[in-house]
Amino acid sequence: MSERPDYTIERAAGSRTVAFAGVIRLESTEAYERLFQPLRSEMTASKDRYTLDVSAVVFMNSSGIRAVAELVLAAKQARIPLTIRSDAKSPWQKKTLASLRFLDSELELEARAPGDVASSSD
Repeated sequence: MSERPDYTIERAAGSRTVAFAGVIRLESTEAYERLFQPLRSEMTASKDRYTLDVSAVVFMNSSGIRAVAELVLAAKQARIPLTIRSDAKSPWQKKTLASLRFLDSELELEARAPGDVASSSD
């Protein structure tokens, strides 16, 4: 999907899982909107579960966290089950992503230990 020297965003064809990796620190909220709008459109095109895998993200600035929060709200409004997969050993992910449950109590948070392999049903 998108690749820069500091981060990648990947989705296998036909998959409803989007994997983010690296340092996600864009220059503006508009840059996040350009990056996340296609994900929002893709997510709301089907009622099937959608997964955001941020387990390989080292850092995400506050604008990036806001963009993820907006995806959580879009999924809630469209009644799409959403899972956010994180790294169980990452303190910032554990704290920040747990706070997203205040936006949607049905949000599924899946913390994985480094090296865990995603299930083939993704």
